[in-house]
Amino acid sequence: MSGRMGEVATDLIRLIGRPATLRLITVATRQLNRGQRVRAILYVPGTPQPDHNFAKLIGWPAFVKLCEAYGGQIIEPCLPEVLYRAERNQVIRRLARQGVELAKIASAHGVTERTVRYVLAANDPLDAALDGDTRTRTG
Repeated sequence: MSGRMGEVATDLIRLIGRPATLRLITVATRQLNRGQRVRAILYVPGTPQPDHNFAKLIGWPAFVKLCEAYGGQIIEPCLPEVLYRAERNQVIRRLARQGVELAKIASAHGVTERTVRYVLAANDPLDAALDGDTRTRTG
């Protein structure tokens, strides 16, 4: 994942919450051209309007915050799969802190023990944002 894409996703999670961020980038994911990678691209309007699709998707308060922070900009957060992987990693870390064996954690998540060790050693800001965002803010 590009560092900038991760920063945008982290900012969105902190700004509007994890559920709204997931809904927003899932809808924004587009196939640009055949043979190119899939990307999530969003144009955020400069002025929030109640009838805008994003307002309906993530809720008015979250949409206002989004427009205040990114109004008039095109942003490119990471793909939804990256956020889902970060959430999986959050669960892996929590289970490890609770003392669950690595083999059991790996089996429960369909990954290898090596992957579990990698997750536990990694310092991904997106993972940290998810760890710090344990409540639903909006949406």
